[in-house]
Amino acid sequence: MTILFTRAYGLVPRGGAGLACDDDGVALGPLPLVEAVGDASGRRLYRMRPIEEIAQAFRLAYGGRTGRDRALPARPRPDRAIASGR
Repeated sequence: MTILFTRAYGLVPRGGAGLACDDDGVALGPLPLVEAVGDASGRRLYRMRPIEEIAQAFRLAYGGRTGRDRALPARPRPDRAIASGR
């Protein structure tokens, strides 16, 4: 039997040491990964940083190159998920 151990990280307040998710978007420490922006009609839209920059931020924060890095482009877009209310 193979036992896999993973480390879970919870959400932290924006600007803290870790991942934050709030009405303003998603941030890793001080770095916004997904930002809330307003359009001309005042509607809130979410703009995602390029996937390469997000992958680099996670590598720097959590170390090494993992399988997650290679899977990032195939993951759902967090900016779209936040905008849809999921």
